[in-house]
Amino acid sequence: GEDVFLRFAALLRKASRPGRHLGVLREYYEATKDFRLLETMSEAVVGQTAVKVYDALGELDRLAALIGDEATIDRFEGHLRELRKDAKTEVDRRALALIEFMIEFRAAAQSQGGEPHGARALAALREAFKEKWQEGEEPLMAQFLASVGRLVEPLRSEALGQLAALHAAAASGSQARFEIGARRAASLWANDAKEEAAGVLAAALDEYRAASEGRLPAHAHGQVSNLSSFLEGLGRLVAAEKLWRGELGRAYNDQELHGFRNGMYGFYARAIERKGTTALGA
Repeated sequence: GEDVFLRFAALLRKASRPGRHLGVLREYYEATKDFRLLETMSEAVVGQTAVKVYDALGELDRLAALIGDEATIDRFEGHLRELRKDAKTEVDRRALALIEFMIEFRAAAQSQGGEPHGARALAALREAFKEKWQEGEEPLMAQFLASVGRLVEPLRSEALGQLAALHAAAASGSQARFEIGARRAASLWANDAKEEAAGVLAAALDEYRAASEGRLPAHAHGQVSNLSSFLEGLGRLVAAEKLWRGELGRAYNDQELHGFRNGMYGFYARAIERKGTTALGA
């Protein structure tokens, strides 16, 4: 009954990580196809902090993939438009625009990029980018854009352009700029701009390392592995080896050096398996 939807809405609004609860809503919608669940989902992001909104968007994307018929898409679009008219904050307006983007993006994919869904997805993505950013929101938006993965034109150029703009606007040497740069590199790689992806990630690591007294903070170490994977994928094994050896030559603690050493051993194992040539002649 109606009580179920009220409880869902209350739970989502109160949860510190609403995305964790949206899986239940998705399963319920998959079983019932009750449109009121979609209304509950979209209304639950209104009035939330940016962190809560972006936490929910990943699960909302999986829910969006279940909406296949045109009548439901059109009805949901109308509901989102009404919510956007009454939205009070930039975060609310952006959240609703991104939900619209996800719905239309999924619909466009199901129809092989057909109109009007592709055009609506593009318009929604552009609308989302217009709003003023809340403190700390830019890396969350970059993570969202990167999570979309491979795109077709003109969505590809729009998303990559937004990532480039976020990257350029972030303060040099900051954690936010590094995180945005890493997300941008991931999106470039997913969209076949592989040389550029490796260059962006290498530059982000260099800048962040220089701003951190010559050593990467622990939360950035995983991106060394990602850059190694990029370089290996491009056949640049000597450059990948140089990357690992460079980190091992820096003043990290023993535990950190152990992690980098294991990373380099993994790289050598992959190079041998591929019969590639490194500086050691492997």
